Amino acid sequence: MKKWTFSIIIISLLFSCQVDNEIIEETIVPHQTTPYDLSFDGYPIIDIPENNPMTEEGIELGRHLFYDPAINCNACHLHEKSFSSSNNIPIEIEGSNNIRNVMPLVNLAWVEEYSWGGRDNKGLEEKVHSSIITSSQKIYSDVISDLKASHVDYAQMYFDAFGREEINEESTNKALAQFIRTMTATNSRAQRYIDGDASALNSFEQFGFTLFFTEKGNCFHCHLNTNKLFTDNSFRNNGLDSVWNLSDFEDYGAYYQTGNDFDKGKFRSVTLLNIAQTAPYMHDGRFETLEEVVEHYNSGGEFAPNKDNLIDEDPSQVGLGLSEQEKAALVAFLGALSDTSYLNNDAFANPFLE
Repeated sequence: MKKWTFSIIIISLLFSCQVDNEIIEETIVPHQTTPYDLSFDGYPIIDIPENNPMTEEGIELGRHLFYDPAINCNACHLHEKSFSSSNNIPIEIEGSNNIRNVMPLVNLAWVEEYSWGGRDNKGLEEKVHSSIITSSQKIYSDVISDLKASHVDYAQMYFDAFGREEINEESTNKALAQFIRTMTATNSRAQRYIDGDASALNSFEQFGFTLFFTEKGNCFHCHLNTNKLFTDNSFRNNGLDSVWNLSDFEDYGAYYQTGNDFDKGKFRSVTLLNIAQTAPYMHDGRFETLEEVVEHYNSGGEFAPNKDNLIDEDPSQVGLGLSEQEKAALVAFLGALSDTSYLNNDAFANPFLE
């Protein structure tokens, strides 16, 4: 009788352990985010880093960080100016002090090198990191401390975006990069005209369009439209400064990246989309108006040993020989490259003013 009693007790204990094991089992649900599609018909495929996929939560966090006083990107990048600035900024590169124009943050999703001279070519996340340190004039840990002290519930926003409440450098860089990648200009009147909407441009702008895309205006080689981006993202010397020796350039431009003497004085060919909003112009902001820019190319520019051959294609004449009417038509067409839906997009607006 005692043996049977002992056996029943053992069986009961074993059954209880199995029940207990079943009770404590949990189903782990992966962190869920909302994917964001960043693709456009007829445009090049955008290369999104595998470790930083686009999500609505990441973009919204990036928008808050962009305008947060701890980072304050909008101090230099104003929405109404296509996220550029009216002011030039001093920078130091390899011991050389230079003045640079603030580049607009437009269509950087299709760009691989993020500065006038091409120094920042390790990805948008890395560019964001270096820009935060430069512009905030703080060490990154202080920026993180300021974000943690914010009245915004960033811990929840970081969790929503990345599955962790931790506010850190990596997630901050990733969120800002996601937001900046969404700053795409694809709906200007000029782009709609090229896509077949004949009514998108008036007759004078169409005249400028014809000049732009022929050798008469000679704009389309560097600011091509086969990719719909109005830039080839190349680095060129466009005849801004008269020098007989390559070492005489005040700003060495692309040389700082390549180390090639022939790249001194070369700068990136930027997109012309929203160009009417981004004065001043050129890498050092020397031109205040588009009229000055057109006149520079019309004159043929200055001599330099590495001046781009495209500036002086026709050896039989100096410059383009444009009439006043033709120059005005080019400026009119450049104005039609403004994407008003970009400039008025609430998705890019300051969330702290809503």
